[in-house]
Amino acid sequence: MNQTQTQILSYQKTIQTGLAENQYEIIMNYLLTHDNLSRNDISRMTGIKLSSVCARINELKTYGYITEVKNNKKYDRVTKRHVNIVTPIVKDY
Repeated sequence: MNQTQTQILSYQKTIQTGLAENQYEIIMNYLLTHDNLSRNDISRMTGIKLSSVCARINELKTYGYITEVKNNKKYDRVTKRHVNIVTPIVKDY
């Protein structure tokens, strides 16, 4: 089995077990209760692997629930780079 096949199987397992739904909820709760979070911050605060946080963030962006603030970067002390801030999109209904 090659790497791509392994990744697909891992993703399918994440969806089937409901783990992704739980991660969405955890990430959205952090974004709604904390300001100026990067993907790395979310990973460190929640204990969710960075690769999983990145996957969930990309999916939440696709669904229109969050956005990345690209013109307001913050310095990440761990990576020593400037990174994008992730924020929820609050809609008025």
